[in-house]
Amino acid sequence: MSRSSDRFETLALKGVGHQFRAGGELVPTIAGVDLEVGRSEFVTVVGPSGCGKSTLFNLAAGLLRPTAGQVKVNGEPLEGTNPYVAYMFQQAALLEWRDVLGNVVLGQEFLGMPKGEARAAAMEGLAEFGLSGFERRRAWELSGGMRQRVALLRTYLTQRELLLLDEPFGALDALTRLQMQQFLLDRWQRDQRTVIFITHDVDEALLLGDRVIVLAPRPTYVLATVEVGFERPRNAEEVLRAPEFTELKTQMLEMLVVDSESEVEPDGSANGSGPGRPAEAERSARQDAGSGE
Repeated sequence: MSRSSDRFETLALKGVGHQFRAGGELVPTIAGVDLEVGRSEFVTVVGPSGCGKSTLFNLAAGLLRPTAGQVKVNGEPLEGTNPYVAYMFQQAALLEWRDVLGNVVLGQEFLGMPKGEARAAAMEGLAEFGLSGFERRRAWELSGGMRQRVALLRTYLTQRELLLLDEPFGALDALTRLQMQQFLLDRWQRDQRTVIFITHDVDEALLLGDRVIVLAPRPTYVLATVEVGFERPRNAEEVLRAPEFTELKTQMLEMLVVDSESEVEPDGSANGSGPGRPAEAERSARQDAGSGE
């Protein structure tokens, strides 16, 4: 689609389905997903491994075409890649031969930003992301949390308004993951870009999101939508200790366990309160930059 509006407003999946061919047979991965995300929302998506969460992201980004239904952006059918999207993968996918600064500006380079302008923005971002003094370090010299900060900053610097974050903290240890979750909460509070965040961790989904989309096993559909009422700004440690958090977590785990054991109709709802390979790195940077049509 052409960028007919200067601002992202809505992403809508209408009856979206997808299937792929394997061994001469068509295998369904997604069965009739309906989902809408508006500007400045932070929506988390949780579901069992292999249920099609990443496939949904590829559809939303325009990297795959639905075999049923339609993806719309700002009310218009999505054709080509989504011009508002920056996409971050679970692995940082940094170029090992580039230093931190060189990795950070990679997405901007693909967007054609002048080198001086890109580096100036990157240096400012490095300070904001707690990476000052590490500009000339190589990727292999960084801790796991620092690598993810570099990848997250690269995603942010594209200035895209819709961030698709695919399990970005899934490979981190528990303490580093909690630190990165708080960092992301604080960063979102500053600019409130629209975020859709995939996770397999129920705690993470409730901690970060305004809404949690619960997906059924493959072929997936929306099993439930959980409204999360915790006020913002959020303190991760306080939210995780709240009784309401425990109640919502129990409720969601029950949904997922029940659905894994028996068929559940796709109309449930719940309410609550309260060192990457070079090819992967280039693909990640291009999709951070929303490259394509």
